Amino acid sequence: MYYALIGDIVSSKSLIDRRTVQRKLETIIKTINETYSTYIEKKIGVTLGDEFQGLFNHINPLFEIIHKIEFELYPTKLRFGIGIGSMSFDFGEPDSPFQSDGEVWWNARTAIETVKKMHSTNKLMDYSNIYVCSLHDVIDESVNASLDLCYSIKKDWTDKQRNVIHHSIQNYGLSERFVIKEVADEFTQSVSTIFNKYKSSRYLNYVHVLLRINELLKEEV
Repeated sequence: MYYALIGDIVSSKSLIDRRTVQRKLETIIKTINETYSTYIEKKIGVTLGDEFQGLFNHINPLFEIIHKIEFELYPTKLRFGIGIGSMSFDFGEPDSPFQSDGEVWWNARTAIETVKKMHSTNKLMDYSNIYVCSLHDVIDESVNASLDLCYSIKKDWTDKQRNVIHHSIQNYGLSERFVIKEVADEFTQSVSTIFNKYKSSRYLNYVHVLLRINELLKEEV
């Protein structure tokens, strides 16, 4: 079983500093490919305009990778599609996502196109900028509904909350285990101040749901 990730910069052509964002994305991708090399079947690479994609042998790092890219490129908006499935063929090199095909890629493409469709108009409900498409429609429905709820939390983070969360993910990963005292020391703030930032951002609830999603996607295959 394989896991494909397709990411895309939203409205990239309208960015004033588009080339700067592109260069930053390339730098981030290089770091991601080095950090998560043991999980990578095909390195993440820019494939079409401002779209990028990669192939993985495990679901574990994908949400963490997504969040690292998001935080590093903030406030640039991104969307992501995760596809789960088999490979039909692979004639390419590990350094390139080209010349491979299969349901894992088809599902990832369906996922990213679904995100684009969901965000194409203003709607009463919040829809996540991350969508998962796998082999089981019922599981996908539950997973993506949970991602929508996570998005409704994430979109309301203040800059101060986001800075603390960014630091947490960079230093502890996408994890429920972090040391508030260490974070407080890093920001030269009191433990109670940092505690309140975590609490008001509902970060633990957010991470808890994402980790459960991870476990569910592992179990379905």
